[in-house]
Amino acid sequence: MASLLAASKGWGRSWAPRKASDAARIWDEHVSRAQAAGVDLPPEQFLEISYEKLFENPVAMLKTMMNFLNLPWPEVEIEKAVAANAAGELRQGKGTPIPQRGEHEKLSGGRVQDPAGFIRKARPGSWREDLTWLECWQLRQALRGCPAAEQFLKK
Repeated sequence: MASLLAASKGWGRSWAPRKASDAARIWDEHVSRAQAAGVDLPPEQFLEISYEKLFENPVAMLKTMMNFLNLPWPEVEIEKAVAANAAGELRQGKGTPIPQRGEHEKLSGGRVQDPAGFIRKARPGSWREDLTWLECWQLRQALRGCPAAEQFLKK
């Protein structure tokens, strides 16, 4: 939610919400719909990974994802990918290139370029530092009764 608000002040000003309550509703809608879809799918067809868990142990979580997808990726290669794509590396324009083809390749030179400010603090919970007290209050009001948000709002 804080990322949406930050985007609205820069690279995402044409589409990102400017109000905390709107950002909260968008987050809730996306998370709730994904979780609702997961309820109707067998466990082998739905995997939910939180940003917090990915941040806490990226190698283990990526290994979990690859196993879920039944894709081979040796742990040593996962470790290299995690190191190469750390926030500091990405802010310097490094990281694993995302290939582009067709018109996008012609326009971008073949590499995805993150806009300025795209990589923020890259740390779970930093929204508490980034948002004003009023924005935090608006988030809490907008997300009351939202089961997916309860774990974040209690902290």
